[in-house]
Amino acid sequence: MNKYNLLKDEKLIADGSSVTAANGLQTDYFDVVAGENSVIITDMIGANISLLFREGEPYEKVTGTPAALEFTHDDTTGEIVFYSGLTFNSGEKLTIVYTTTGGATSTEPMTVQEVKDYLRIEGFIDDIDSPSSDYDDDDTLIGELITSARQRLEAFTGLSFIPKTYQIEICNLAGDFVIPYGPVTEIVSVEDTSGTALTYTTTINLSKLKTPVQDDIVVEYVCGYAVLPKVLKDAMLKEIAYQYANRGDEVTEMSTHAMMLASPFKEVGTWLG
Repeated sequence: MNKYNLLKDEKLIADGSSVTAANGLQTDYFDVVAGENSVIITDMIGANISLLFREGEPYEKVTGTPAALEFTHDDTTGEIVFYSGLTFNSGEKLTIVYTTTGGATSTEPMTVQEVKDYLRIEGFIDDIDSPSSDYDDDDTLIGELITSARQRLEAFTGLSFIPKTYQIEICNLAGDFVIPYGPVTEIVSVEDTSGTALTYTTTINLSKLKTPVQDDIVVEYVCGYAVLPKVLKDAMLKEIAYQYANRGDEVTEMSTHAMMLASPFKEVGTWLG
């Protein structure tokens, strides 16, 4: 029997790039009581639920009585209620992506103002119409370029520049499966395709799943930089500057300087090429 590893399927559960509130987009896992169809979670008081998953299945938030694959959320009590005919299983956890009330923020690796400072974008003083030297006409465009540059460089390096949560289905018959889109910061669960928890081992830095050595494994994990390395941040700034200077043109290639800076970080020997 040939021993091989294979990435069979993947799903991005949470992407922290959204502009959200308080501490940004958060993903947490909450215990429930088997046999019940509702749960009170204090963290959900005052929260806005963006996504909710039960055993990998996405559920839709509704305001009336929930049907199958639906739920209601009372943000005053933190209670979440599901369809009465679909109770929780033993050992089940809810995966919830949510925000809490607070000032607007973003989890992109840099702010619009940082980019404006780098590009030396300044306004002008018009003594008649404007006493301010601030220039914000391109703020929306710059915000979009930040996200675009990050996504381009993530695809180029095979890394996650911001925190994300992935679920992958793999074959690990050869062992030492290289987990994609690193750096991996947390293994949430390792199960077989029927949802049964598996005993597993990883390398110290969580980059590889050493065991179990078998087929049909589902791994859920958190990855991405909490603080982007300065060289990669510089690469983003180079890419943003290039795209900003060529705005309005049909530019398909990346900045040569950005690729040069990011190349040492490029993942090799993974499923990303």
